Amino acid sequence: MALNCYYFNVAACIVLFRNMRANFCMLHALTIIR
Repeated sequence: MALNCYYFNVAACIVLFRNMRANFCMLHALTIIR
C-alpha cells in the first residue's frame, strides 16, 4: 500500500541525496503520500 511506497521513496532519497537531505526528503515523501 502507500506505506510501502513511503519506504521506497525514503530509501531512494537516502541513496540519492545521502544523509545530507534525508530529513527533508522524508518530510517531502510524507506530503506526497498524503
